Amino acid sequence: MKRNCKGILALLLAFTMITGMTACGKKADEEGEKKEKEPVQVERDSLIIGHSNFGYEFSPFKPDLQSDQDVVDMTQVYLMTTDREGKIVKNGIDGAERKYNGAKYEYYGPAKLDWSVDEKTNTTTYEIELREDITFSDGEPVTADDVIFTYYVLLDPSYNGSWTLNSYNIVGLDDYQKGARDDDGNRVRNIEGIKRIDDYTVTVTTEGYDASAVYQIFGVPIAPMHYYGNSEKYDYDNNKFGFTKGNIKEIVDPLKAPLGAGPYVYKKHEDGTITFAANDNYYLGEPNVKKVIFKEMEAENFVSAIENGEIDAGEFSGKESILNEVMRLNGEESLNGKWITTLTSSSMLYGYIGMNADLVNVGGKPKSKQSKNLRKALMTIFATYREVAIDEYYGEAASVIEYPILDDSWAAPKKEDKDYSEAYSKNINGNSIYNENMTKQEKYAAAEKAAKSFFSRAGYIYSDSKGKFVKAPEGASLSFTVFIPANGDGNHPCYSLLNKSRKVLDKLGIELIIKDVENDSDFWKRLEDGSLPIWCAARETTIDPDMYSNYHSNNIGEDSSNLNYYHINDKDLDKLIMSARKSEDQLYRKTIYKECMERVRDWGVELPVYQRENYAIFATNRVEAETLVKDPTMYYEWTSEIQNLKRK
Repeated sequence: MKRNCKGILALLLAFTMITGMTACGKKADEEGEKKEKEPVQVERDSLIIGHSNFGYEFSPFKPDLQSDQDVVDMTQVYLMTTDREGKIVKNGIDGAERKYNGAKYEYYGPAKLDWSVDEKTNTTTYEIELREDITFSDGEPVTADDVIFTYYVLLDPSYNGSWTLNSYNIVGLDDYQKGARDDDGNRVRNIEGIKRIDDYTVTVTTEGYDASAVYQIFGVPIAPMHYYGNSEKYDYDNNKFGFTKGNIKEIVDPLKAPLGAGPYVYKKHEDGTITFAANDNYYLGEPNVKKVIFKEMEAENFVSAIENGEIDAGEFSGKESILNEVMRLNGEESLNGKWITTLTSSSMLYGYIGMNADLVNVGGKPKSKQSKNLRKALMTIFATYREVAIDEYYGEAASVIEYPILDDSWAAPKKEDKDYSEAYSKNINGNSIYNENMTKQEKYAAAEKAAKSFFSRAGYIYSDSKGKFVKAPEGASLSFTVFIPANGDGNHPCYSLLNKSRKVLDKLGIELIIKDVENDSDFWKRLEDGSLPIWCAARETTIDPDMYSNYHSNNIGEDSSNLNYYHINDKDLDKLIMSARKSEDQLYRKTIYKECMERVRDWGVELPVYQRENYAIFATNRVEAETLVKDPTMYYEWTSEIQNLKRK
């Protein structure tokens, strides 16, 4: 990876000058020998990991913040295991050997997974065969009943969390959720397609074939029914599944302490820390480190906290200033040295700017051409300042992306594709705004000109005498507010972008108000309830590039998973999304997803901004580097083998 050599050398020079002089301005050592500071050794029985702030909602059924999901993942086991390339390990019981980056790696999971298509009945059956030696951290066995319970919670008609299992055509699901009556006039009391075969085997049958279903059906956690549900209310043969249908509020209670079969046991949270104890019953082996603590702090403080012995590790998505601090401390322009050892992988998050079509439109018509032109006018200005803003904030620890998908994904459009184009780089006539010979200033001027045309076509009135827009069309405005969770001090990769855009829009007579939100929880609640017109956020992607959750019209409103924050209501887009689900052909799916992404771009509701690198840093003298996971990727993170990690 390239580095900003001038900045790094400047930091190293400054550091050398400071540490090499006494208060009197003389060399610290009379013989001219520099005494290097040695890494801090801390004697303790725990591994302390610096972590971003928590929302303290740790339900495996409804995690909202990624920081809370990290806590959940420490305690849970998921049915599906994937390798470093994101491919499913079908036989986790016996294990599988896969090659990656020239090395061989073994993978194990809690189950053997398989699926088959019956062309005669036009159904697909997914089979789960659990290992018979797995227990939850409290010693209770993991069985088919826990899998059944988990499925019924996620498929309950009252469930409105982030899992979208209910969007798949599981046989009998619709009748169960609606309480339909069978041929004898009795209400349907179970989901026909979910079968308990024996104590350790479950099958799920869907109508037709859906390429993304495997990731949802196998991707769920195995939640302990005896802990989250009610054992007295479970009787599979009599259609009782551990709770009362339609009443899952207590089950998905986000304040309930998480419990599962994962490598660690959640113990407590207090004073900004989460404490875990090793799970003696973990099926892949009891973790070497018996106590782990997540400690809330800003990522910018991770390096100094490792330096002074406050923490032993920390994970962050790349910020050049932090990487420079790592290299400054190591003293050799390296991310790996006697102070800090670094693991690098791509992040599964990408940053974006979004708009709610129901709140940013002309005349109350979100899908009209005028409304789309209005949103494209704003996005055109935002888009042109992405590169400089991301370079300022991340350096080369992140890159600008053009489509709402990670560049690492097999479904991502590639630059060599003939129809590839930068986001919002075309004018009102569909021609390119830029050419390769333009300077940055010429590009900014071209974007301003293009945005002016979009505003005019949206119905805005321009005054030649005043040199700006003076009147908005009915149902629109000359003022827009964008919400950005930047801690109240502008600490966000898109903050600079917005400030630069604000100045340009001001010249055009358009006011851009930037609302810097300090409380992340408040920000996400408002985003979910549909009250933010424009916002900056980051989205965690999944292994499969399915677009249903974030763009299908079924996901608008309180009775849905409510993840279509853009409020796109496009039936043609809906059909394309569902069409891509029906094929195993990746080339076909990639083509359809490209068409979907172009439709989203035409709506003018999402501007992809950046994809980051992930960095996990460890105190070299307190963590045994050889026990860290080798070749981590965005599909196989350093925590994937956390049980093997050792303290020195």
